[in-house]
Amino acid sequence: MNLTLKFSDLYDDEGFSDGTCIDLRDIPETNSYCSPAAREAILGRILPYPPGGIHWIDSGDYHYASEIFIGRIQEPFCLALLDNHSDAQDGAFEDGMLSCGNWVKVARERNPRLVESSWNSPALTSSPQIPVYISIDLDVLSPEFARTNWNQGTMGLGQMEDMLSRIAAGRRVLGIDVCGGLTVAKGAGPADIGINLQTRHALGTFLSQFFL
Repeated sequence: MNLTLKFSDLYDDEGFSDGTCIDLRDIPETNSYCSPAAREAILGRILPYPPGGIHWIDSGDYHYASEIFIGRIQEPFCLALLDNHSDAQDGAFEDGMLSCGNWVKVARERNPRLVESSWNSPALTSSPQIPVYISIDLDVLSPEFARTNWNQGTMGLGQMEDMLSRIAAGRRVLGIDVCGGLTVAKGAGPADIGINLQTRHALGTFLSQFFL
């Protein structure tokens, strides 16, 4: 099931929606850092929905929502991350605070079913019988294809799609999440919104093949 998670006004600014919309803007302590109480509140909102499908999780400030989704996976799996940042920072997990910069490290520590992870690579060495969860931050793309509030990479959309095809080849895809974008409040103009919306639609169409 596809979900659109609204932590900010990003998707309202773009006029974007895919599947069921879950409005999380009323939950405090979620911007870039997520408190334990906020994590429980978010989990409570998404719990009625299966972890499979495409999850649109707002801007890169909320990439930590990936950890909440994969925390629900109850079988051995691999994590494939496409992101301009590793999101595996040390030391930032004080008082249980989850962040957009530490969520990969937290996921490795919290979920023993996560057997392997890769960053900007199709190379998952575990058996192809082990399924994969894919997490994408649009900041891995060059500004030609995405405009975000984080420093960006140089990947093209076609390159991303090719990498995703190789990652998923022969594997069951448990779920996919996508974050990244730029709100009007953080400086997005019509051109930025147009580029992001075009890429979001193209990527959504491409990703849907993994759940046919």
